[in-house]
Amino acid sequence: MKNEKCGFQIFILLVAAFPFWLPLVLWIGYALMGWMGGKDSAAGYEKRWEIEFSSEWKEVCHADSGPSFHGDGRRYGVYENVSGDSIAELGCSFVSGKNDAVAEEFQAVAEALETEEKNQPDFTKDFAWARLAKEDGSFLILLFFPEDNRMFLAEVMI
Repeated sequence: MKNEKCGFQIFILLVAAFPFWLPLVLWIGYALMGWMGGKDSAAGYEKRWEIEFSSEWKEVCHADSGPSFHGDGRRYGVYENVSGDSIAELGCSFVSGKNDAVAEEFQAVAEALETEEKNQPDFTKDFAWARLAKEDGSFLILLFFPEDNRMFLAEVMI
């Protein structure tokens, strides 16, 4: 009889503590997921947009709006060691020349994520751009600056 009472007390204790331990377990799971996936966010872009980054590219900056159960939010990335040949293999078509609407949309994401000035593109230089979009309004903007061998990405997932 004493063992039955002890088991019931443990059950009550676990149920009462549920709101406290569940967020901890979820946070640990999220941290492990990030650790196992590495710090480079290229795999996420590749999966969401069905494109393929070159293994030569090196991510030097990444910012995002934080974890989201649905995957929505804003993401920003900067890659170095990007060549014209490697963007040709990316799987999307780039347009040469400046586009004010794309630049404004890109800047809106960078500002929303409070990206440092040193990690933002210099729109006075020549660049090629691509904009991928989904039916739900999600989009990815890629800006390639051949002079600097850098690629800037701004993503909004809805």
